[in-house]
Amino acid sequence: MCTRVLNSRTTDIQCFTVQPVLDEHPRFKNKPVPDQIINFYKSNYVQRFHYSRPVHRGPVDPDNEFASMWIERTSFLTAYKLPGILRWFEVVHISQSTISPLENAIETMSAANEKILMMINQYQGDPGLPINPLSMLLNGIVDPAVMGGFAKYEKAFFTEDYAREHPEDQDRLDRLKDLIAWQIPFLGAGIKIHEKRVSDNLRPFHDRMEECFQSLRAKVEREYGVREM
Repeated sequence: MCTRVLNSRTTDIQCFTVQPVLDEHPRFKNKPVPDQIINFYKSNYVQRFHYSRPVHRGPVDPDNEFASMWIERTSFLTAYKLPGILRWFEVVHISQSTISPLENAIETMSAANEKILMMINQYQGDPGLPINPLSMLLNGIVDPAVMGGFAKYEKAFFTEDYAREHPEDQDRLDRLKDLIAWQIPFLGAGIKIHEKRVSDNLRPFHDRMEECFQSLRAKVEREYGVREM
């Protein structure tokens, strides 16, 4: 998005990347909608956009930056829906909000779960899809040597000190724990698909990934309960 800087002696242009925001369609409410349709409306007939900028407040833990990472979010509303034939679209409303580290963790976990489910649906509907994208997604979550999963969230928020200092966040903490618990059956479904499609030369990779998943599942189900699809 490019915007003109007002109240300036010179003509300045700011360019930055914004994310489209999917508007809820009443005709889709409480109905099973194919992923292809949802993906279409994520980037078509859109007039709301977000720009998010991470900022740190307070002391920063070099081993766990999530604990102090806030998100400054600016929302834009355009006069007309994009894409369109106009050369430029006027922004008619701008609002700003601040997302706390815990709320940011909830958004990130929710987006990760949605991505897993969407990929599961894609592979169930198309047997010819290459296995590599599914391999990278699953392994990046279950193998702690790759990304660390949600361990940093646990270290930042699931402590007695955080609960004592932020009693107003109890519902959000429960929400984050629920998202973590639900990720296990989603991952399990993805790994089952991966097992059926993996080639012989990638079998050791799959076995290693499944070993990591079994360890992760035992930990999560023990601490956050069992969820079933």
